[in-house]
Amino acid sequence: MFGLLPYTASLTRNNGREMTNPFSDDFFRSFFGSGSENFRVDVKDEGKAYLMEAELPGMKKEDVHVSLEDGVLTISGEFNAEKKDEKNDGYLFRERRCGSFSRSFNVDGIDEKAVTAEYVDGVLKLHLPKAEAEKPARHEIAIQ
Repeated sequence: MFGLLPYTASLTRNNGREMTNPFSDDFFRSFFGSGSENFRVDVKDEGKAYLMEAELPGMKKEDVHVSLEDGVLTISGEFNAEKKDEKNDGYLFRERRCGSFSRSFNVDGIDEKAVTAEYVDGVLKLHLPKAEAEKPARHEIAIQ
């Protein structure tokens, strides 16, 4: 389940001050916009299951997609917040958000058939039940 833990950039020290390492993966990820910074995810261990909460503010349920294949959980979607107004209400500047996002997690060790999801008020909640560990069978070995 280590794939559920996010990677954080290492910090470097400059005269006693901490600063983000410009050669870290996070620097290039944010510069080129890979999409991982588009939404935040919290993972909680609830004993028999994990609870993953992804914040997707302003997204419609129909535009969010969740898939699970070969132990990899992917949350993706597209957003287009372009509004077309016929009249100019005195705006000097208007920003719109459009694009796509995708984030994948290694979820080995969960029961893939029992995963459930709900989307309420911009938060996607995924319930990921842990798979029961198979107990190794005991084998007697004959001594020759």
